[in-house]
Amino acid sequence: MSANVIETDEDISKDIFEEEKNLFEVESHVLYQKIIGSKEPQTITSKNIAIINKNDSIKTRVTHIINLLQSQTKPVLIAGKSKAISKMLTVSELSKSTIRNDHPTIQLKQYNKLTKQSSLNNPNYKQTNRTVKQRNNVDNFMNDASINGHKIYQLPILYILFVPKDDSSLELSGWTHQDN
Repeated sequence: MSANVIETDEDISKDIFEEEKNLFEVESHVLYQKIIGSKEPQTITSKNIAIINKNDSIKTRVTHIINLLQSQTKPVLIAGKSKAISKMLTVSELSKSTIRNDHPTIQLKQYNKLTKQSSLNNPNYKQTNRTVKQRNNVDNFMNDASINGHKIYQLPILYILFVPKDDSSLELSGWTHQDN
């Protein structure tokens, strides 16, 4: 018995959003692997990557990053996309400040990299108190389709790499060093 499943516009929009989120996470893991020059499986180093979302708790994320920096000699990568970048900057600055004040023996070097990701979802879409369908980005997404296809948004991605010791073996081409 076959079931005819018709995907709604809302389902398509959610699928695209999840696909873009997963792509961002995978790209962050691949970037980290490239930096440390590792051939290890991604699951081993995933603990050294903090992907900041706009709904994350700042206190929880700062604590997590401080614990990573205290317990390891491997670099820690912090990643944020679009609207989460401001929260990511807050988390990274608070982490640096706390490490500098509470753990003066840990010397950090900071490297930054700004890139972009193409997206079909409008990051600046404002929800309104209208119908359920209009509260989603679905109408906006479907109305953006033109003769040439959907509108593509370029979302900024910021990566911050904290290196707890001097390590010349890291692959940091395309990264900028930030003095602390």
